Amino acid sequence: MSVIKKIIFDNDGVNIDSEHIAMRDMAEFGFDMVGKYIDVDSAGLKENDIYVAYKGQSANDIFRQLVDKFSLPEEAIKEDYNIPDGEDICEYLSDLHTKSVIAKFTGGQLETVPGFRATIESIRNMYGADNIALCTTSRADRMHATFHAIDPETAENAGWDNFFPDKNNLRLSGYGYPNKYVRFTEIHPDWHPEETAIIEDTAGSTKKAIQAGFKNIIGIVVSTFQCHDDNGNFSAAKQREEINQLLDAGASVVVTNYADISAAIAWIDNGLDASNKPDFNEPVYIAQDNSGPVPPVLDI
Repeated sequence: MSVIKKIIFDNDGVNIDSEHIAMRDMAEFGFDMVGKYIDVDSAGLKENDIYVAYKGQSANDIFRQLVDKFSLPEEAIKEDYNIPDGEDICEYLSDLHTKSVIAKFTGGQLETVPGFRATIESIRNMYGADNIALCTTSRADRMHATFHAIDPETAENAGWDNFFPDKNNLRLSGYGYPNKYVRFTEIHPDWHPEETAIIEDTAGSTKKAIQAGFKNIIGIVVSTFQCHDDNGNFSAAKQREEINQLLDAGASVVVTNYADISAAIAWIDNGLDASNKPDFNEPVYIAQDNSGPVPPVLDI
């Protein structure tokens, strides 16, 4: 008897290869802003330094750190960026950055991850459209910009909007809430955690899912942001670091191919029994507790 009846997908880094676009935009925006007020050459600052140093942090936090680190004049920033009185500088700059990212998404730069369309279509057919949801920490306008994502295999629109239609609160932005998964369960009390699988790409959100009562968490490491080094080259070491972070955070299993999500769900249904492991396209990873501080990783 199947344990998993419903599935919740995160979006950025799971369905869409977006985080490297957003972070590059952040680096460009931040570098240009700092360069308005200091000599970046004298400070030894390069655009890529921002990309490397502030990966994974919120835009608000990055702007605050840049303002503080380089002692940027806040009154001048308000004037130059037309920030209204009473507005938080970093929140306003973050909003400008998000709008810039959305422009890139809608301008043809955003792609779904390889295998997205065929896999999500198969999962929807298997579990039913009403049992598939999307839950993200991104703002609603950024989330909806995913409508423009391109399928890298066909160079055509990937149809994201058809797979995650905006109805019944099954396409949810948890932006502004401490825990998007707690918010989801408040809206959908009939989505019982023990019958639900979560598809996540970050350790932080994996921990949030566990805090909300979910335990069937499939980590996924496929995005450019996760698998490439700071120069844009694939890095097996970087990929493995991301895998280990997800396992340490409590992911049940981690896949490295989007097409393997279905098999991972089936394997969870089988209790992750190594003798009854489905066929996978790429290596998958699980953790076993041996009472040590860091569980050993099994590549099977």
